[in-house]
Amino acid sequence: MKSFKENEKLMRIASSASGATNVITSDIVDTDGFDSLTIFAALGAITATGSMTMTIEQNTANSTTGMAALSGASASADDADDELMVAIEIYRPRERYVQAVCTPGTDANCEIDGVFAILRDPVRVPTSQSTSHVADFTIVSAPAES
Repeated sequence: MKSFKENEKLMRIASSASGATNVITSDIVDTDGFDSLTIFAALGAITATGSMTMTIEQNTANSTTGMAALSGASASADDADDELMVAIEIYRPRERYVQAVCTPGTDANCEIDGVFAILRDPVRVPTSQSTSHVADFTIVSAPAES
């Protein structure tokens, strides 16, 4: 069985925030051992005329100093997108370390419920879920009704 738990790594890389000027910079994600990753931001309420843009940055070092935005790696939402998500998938990042930057527009609030990363296509399996990101992860196969 090819399970998500053993073939992908799930991480919460930023907590929730709201406000017109609250730029959220996620934790740095180490992509070593994975060919791709998807980063997504879960959105809450976006005030009328509000907006948010998420961009992805990368670096050769595990440091915020020297992070540089990736060309084309941005996703946006506006006040019509309450309670939706924005997502960016990066296949074979050129540098090992990446982070997300969520920048709300300056005219109205945009609530972000959290930013998450899924590392995929591992070089080695099984992968392990970090207890600093995932409290519990259960796999059931062909379960009977309870």
